[in-house]
Amino acid sequence: MNVTDEPDLDRLLLEAGDEASAVADLESCVGRLVRSRAAQTRLAVLPAEQLRAALSRRRGQLDGDRA
Repeated sequence: MNVTDEPDLDRLLLEAGDEASAVADLESCVGRLVRSRAAQTRLAVLPAEQLRAALSRRRGQLDGDRA
């Protein structure tokens, strides 16, 4: 690919320099996914009554945020 104009060259330099930021964002997202999966795994083994109570409590908290 030939870059012949300055806007293209400037855009390419900007995108090439964004790699570290993109990797950091990706690492953060992967960390969130790992934590989410771990939480789902732990919730899956809770007794039904305990899970229902926690969901009810969470729903109340969310409804309170909307008020």
